[in-house]
Amino acid sequence: MRILVVDDDAQVRGLMERVLELQQYAVIGVGSVHDALAQEGPWDLLLLDRILPNGDGKKVAAHFAGTPTLYVSGYADADLQKPFRAQELLAKVAERLGV
Repeated sequence: MRILVVDDDAQVRGLMERVLELQQYAVIGVGSVHDALAQEGPWDLLLLDRILPNGDGKKVAAHFAGTPTLYVSGYADADLQKPFRAQELLAKVAERLGV
């Protein structure tokens, strides 16, 4: 399964990439809306920070309309709150992917 991870915090993005790759997901990680929109789909899941350079995660979700989306943020309106544990990330990803 292909997952696009978009987070401007390189440490958080790297952590998400490593955790997901260990579970055999194919992961591409980028740090901005501009870089996300330049990626080729299709994607099985979008893992998006809410606040990003050049806009927000909703702009990326709209571009890849119909793709399951998991919002990650330090704000209360996210599907997964920062900071999070690897198990929390994997559980939310599995839930969104229906696996």
